[in-house]
Amino acid sequence: AEENAARSYDLRCRLQAHAQILDSRSSELLLGLVRSESVMATDLEALTLEAREAAAVAADVEQRLRIARDSTESAAKELARRTARTQGGLRRQLASAEAAAASRAA
Repeated sequence: AEENAARSYDLRCRLQAHAQILDSRSSELLLGLVRSESVMATDLEALTLEAREAAAVAADVEQRLRIARDSTESAAKELARRTARTQGGLRRQLASAEAAAASRAA
């Protein structure tokens, strides 16, 4: 009986030591997880801020491109109008010159 009691006491001491080691290790792991979560949260905030800034830049570039496209389209339309007016004027001058040449020939 004394031998069983001694073994039982020895086993309880070992189990208690292992439990303390496991408790210590689990505390360390939990602290590491908390730190990792904090680092990840900080990284996520930084990435979110960068993404917002990039989206703002992209929106600005898109707006500038729209303005440039609209300006280019307006300039192209104005050039087409001026070209048409010039061509019309040249046609009238040519017709007038042909008419004058025809009247001189007659």
